[in-house]
Amino acid sequence: MTNASAAETDLSQLIADVQALKRDIAALAGHSRGAAGGAASALGVEAQRLYDNVAAQGRRQAEALGEQVEAHPLASLLIAFGIGFVAGRILPR
Repeated sequence: MTNASAAETDLSQLIADVQALKRDIAALAGHSRGAAGGAASALGVEAQRLYDNVAAQGRRQAEALGEQVEAHPLASLLIAFGIGFVAGRILPR
C-alpha cells in the first residue's frame, strides 16, 4: 500500500467517524429536548396542583372566618378595631 492510498483510507475513515459523531450529537440533542420538555411539563402540573390546593385551603379558611364573624359579630368588630388601632400606632404614616 502506498502512502497516498493509506492517506485516502485514513481520510475516508475520518469522514465516516465525523458523520457518525454528527448523528450521535443530533440524537443526544433530541433526547435532551424531549427530557427537558417532559420535566417542564411535570413541573407545571405539580405547580398547578399546589396552587389548587392552596386556593382551596384559602377558600375554606375564608368561609370559616365568615362563619365566626356571623356567630360573634360584636367580638369580631372589637377584634378588628383593636387590630386596626395597633397597626395604626405601629406603622409609620
